[in-house]
Amino acid sequence: LFRPPAAPLPGAGGRIDAFALVQAIVDDLADAGAAVALAGTPAATRCQPAAFRRMVENLVENAIRHGGERGAVEVTVTNGPASVCVAVMDRGPGLNAEQLASAGTPFLRWAGAEADSSRRAGLGLGLYITRALAEREGGRLELAARPGGGLSATLHLPLSR
Repeated sequence: LFRPPAAPLPGAGGRIDAFALVQAIVDDLADAGAAVALAGTPAATRCQPAAFRRMVENLVENAIRHGGERGAVEVTVTNGPASVCVAVMDRGPGLNAEQLASAGTPFLRWAGAEADSSRRAGLGLGLYITRALAEREGGRLELAARPGGGLSATLHLPLSR
């Protein structure tokens, strides 16, 4: 996913339907028993489809792992002035200011993050991969504390016009 393709991949640099792809991801997770809700509007981006899918799956799976037991994970897809925005919000413990500043560091996991042994432990690569792919695609990843508790992770990717 990190290495630029030697030749253009099918759909690379083209237009993809971001809302439809997020809908497919959310439907798959809901079919597997996850509490995930999707809202938003049609949006198109020029992001490489495999990279887009990996970024969204990483964010939603992190939200389910760290905050899904406290309520449904909410995903919204909207068009900003220059970007498609995919926001993934949970009601978990969130991250403090120090953790927000270091989030995305490879292999970094905070003490207590996997206190429940029934949850699958992560490797600390999801946010790192998501941030790196977003930047490669001309976008960015924004993490913030969610009002009322939890975390909001917003992916900003270039619009396809």
